[in-house]
Amino acid sequence: MKQADWDSVSVNCRCDRSEKITEILEEFGAESVSVLVSDDDRTTITALYELGGLDPDQLFSNLEKYRQGDVLFQIKQEILHGRDWVRESQDRFEPILVNDKLMIVSPWHKTDKSKTKVLTINPGLSFGTGHHPTTRMCLEFLTGQNLFDCEVVDFGCGSGILGLAALKLGCRFAWGVDSDNDALDESTDNAERNSLGFHYLAIHSSCVPSDICADLIVANLHLDALLELSGTFKSFLTESGCLVMSGILRSQVDQVQTAYEDMFDLDMKFEDNWALIAGVRKS
Repeated sequence: MKQADWDSVSVNCRCDRSEKITEILEEFGAESVSVLVSDDDRTTITALYELGGLDPDQLFSNLEKYRQGDVLFQIKQEILHGRDWVRESQDRFEPILVNDKLMIVSPWHKTDKSKTKVLTINPGLSFGTGHHPTTRMCLEFLTGQNLFDCEVVDFGCGSGILGLAALKLGCRFAWGVDSDNDALDESTDNAERNSLGFHYLAIHSSCVPSDICADLIVANLHLDALLELSGTFKSFLTESGCLVMSGILRSQVDQVQTAYEDMFDLDMKFEDNWALIAGVRKS
């Protein structure tokens, strides 16, 4: 059977702009989005579109505003002929063994039964497959915690990977919070896929109950959102509750530390140019 042709759009940009650019590519109907992070604070994001279904001029117009201040910014468009490019992009999502406690796989992966907790995530078009350093650091942090009978809130849940990982590791209930309705749908689907639907609730960020009392909040978000939500995070945590933040570049750590150090006792971890900041709420 003849394979379809695809319209491919790749954007090379600064890492701190990758989330917004990914959102734009998705809004224009991408069938698949993949992200490649290099070691020099740069990201290449590639989106695939059904051939003939994209208005490139309008897309490029929306992307061009992110060229400002980035002399290496580049947009590349090409036609990919006669191969199953969606399947090939799926094949890039190799299973991730976080450690001996947790493995992340996609629905098309086959895994042998083991003592390791296996979480199946269909990445869809939402952020969160475990391959990005910020997600991976959060997963590693979760595997090091005693989550038994805890309530967890995952802000910016994307695919739901962090909240669902917490459930796999023993937490009682997890909330997935996001402003993207597609992410809420996909995280709910992933919860059902892992038989965790009764313990997980995806909810829009504008509808979060004010009386949530969480033992742990995990927030893999961009800098502006983290700075804006500092008071909200504190109000949603129990006394001595824990906050885990990522999505932060090394160069942004001081800003986050300044915003949170009066409310939390902070600790930090780094991988490549990315940081994770964990904090325990002060009394």
